[in-house]
Amino acid sequence: MSNIISSLFGSKGDDGNISNNKLPTHMDKKTIGSKISQNIDRMTKGLVARDVQAKMLLLSALAGENSLLFGPPGTGKSLLARRLRLCFIEACESDNRYFECLLTKFSMPEEVFGPISLKSLEDDKYERVFERHLPAATVAFIDETFKANSAILNSMLTILNEREFDTGSRRVETKLRTVVGASNELPSESELMALYDRFIIRLVVGRLSDDDLRDMFEQEPWSIEDLKNENIEARLSEVELNWIKKSSKKVIVPEEIDELLVDLRNACAGQNPPIDISERRLTKMRSLLKVAAFTSGRDEVALIDAWILRHCAWHAEIQFKWISDWIDSRMDSNPHDLSDIMGRLKLEEKALKKHQEKSASGEHFTESEINNFKSSIQQIYDDAEDAKVQIEKRIQDIDLAIKESPWVPSGYATVVAKGLNTNLKSVVTIIDKVRLLLDEYRNMPRIEDKE
Repeated sequence: MSNIISSLFGSKGDDGNISNNKLPTHMDKKTIGSKISQNIDRMTKGLVARDVQAKMLLLSALAGENSLLFGPPGTGKSLLARRLRLCFIEACESDNRYFECLLTKFSMPEEVFGPISLKSLEDDKYERVFERHLPAATVAFIDETFKANSAILNSMLTILNEREFDTGSRRVETKLRTVVGASNELPSESELMALYDRFIIRLVVGRLSDDDLRDMFEQEPWSIEDLKNENIEARLSEVELNWIKKSSKKVIVPEEIDELLVDLRNACAGQNPPIDISERRLTKMRSLLKVAAFTSGRDEVALIDAWILRHCAWHAEIQFKWISDWIDSRMDSNPHDLSDIMGRLKLEEKALKKHQEKSASGEHFTESEINNFKSSIQQIYDDAEDAKVQIEKRIQDIDLAIKESPWVPSGYATVVAKGLNTNLKSVVTIIDKVRLLLDEYRNMPRIEDKE
């Protein structure tokens, strides 16, 4: 049972938190969790139906990965990317640590990576001055990402994946934490597929429904400046971000999760057309799960963390629903094998019928015999009640685990607990049938026990 519970909800240390991570008193898991929650609130303030996108952008940044916002103009893609900057001290307080640009097919490398250093040219060196440009940033927003031309593309690939940048004859390591890309259309050219693959989280930002639109009209507008000056203490520092990154590496990934990732890749490859998931991408998805688990207060990846994979595996928007349904189907698990209890119940039902037939023909049983019949039924009742308690406990654990996760939506408990609720209905039916059996024996005529 403990292994099953661990697979769904992950395990915690003895104190219910990540173990073996000694921190200064000003930085602990609860503080980090509180800051994550406050930053999600900051990113979604005044917005409607953008909670998932905001959470996934923040998770991607905490994991040191890149994310892509895909959708039509005017849906808040740029707004979400700019608000992400406000979650981090360095990017928020220094213009040199945040970079934003709009790419066109005529964009020059200087616009992204900085101008050529005139001083270095005097020494016959071809180096760039990249302050206030992408290589110097910690958070970056690249609008119309797939308008990148060949002059920009190669350097972009290196900086997005290796977090390194070639300037002249040397390669420098950047402090880039995350790049948010935005596009109105997904790439179709083969030369852009490598760039597309660098964005681990992909988020559809669609038009609002009529009801959401009405809600939006009632919201108070919040400017970037308003949010920048609000709740300053909630911003995450480099020390905290590095601690999250280092600690997440120690998070355990159960074999069940690795099998799920392998099965997901195979299932995607079997689609028509196939959805190709590279080994690099699969490894980064696994690391993303570890960060999600750690920031949820666990030292082991849980099955519920796999909810985020729906935003990692699709290539075309039409594939999103199929992938979501596939992942949801893996959540629907039964924690108890009730076949033994149900088999014993059927045998007792047959035995009762025979006993009632004998009693109807005048062959009555003694009190001792009837008590003996009832004792085996009582054992079924006790076993069913024990199963019921355990199932109810697991349903409660699901609710708690999802509430403690800043990433998994609260409504997902319904999906995860679907099999458990089916189990619960089955065991309640068994208990009701057992009670009927006991009542039947109580009402059965008796004869005196023989001396």
